[in-house]
Amino acid sequence: ILKDKACSVSVSAGGGKTGTNLLFYKYTVKDSTGATVNVPYYTLKSTYSFTPTKLGTYSLVVSVQASDNSEVSREYTPD
Repeated sequence: ILKDKACSVSVSAGGGKTGTNLLFYKYTVKDSTGATVNVPYYTLKSTYSFTPTKLGTYSLVVSVQASDNSEVSREYTPD
């Protein structure tokens, strides 16, 4: 990931995608201090792009919520 260059992620989650069995995705990007650098919100899109504006290590928390309000979150950090 490079400063001032767009970075995209794509999520693959199981479950329905039609009718009342929809999946909602929320992407939270954090910088090396743990501060959230984007405005997380739920979306139906399974891809997300962001552009780092400063040098440092970023982590990404992806939350997937089903239409029954069950939710699973995973945090991804660089090795």
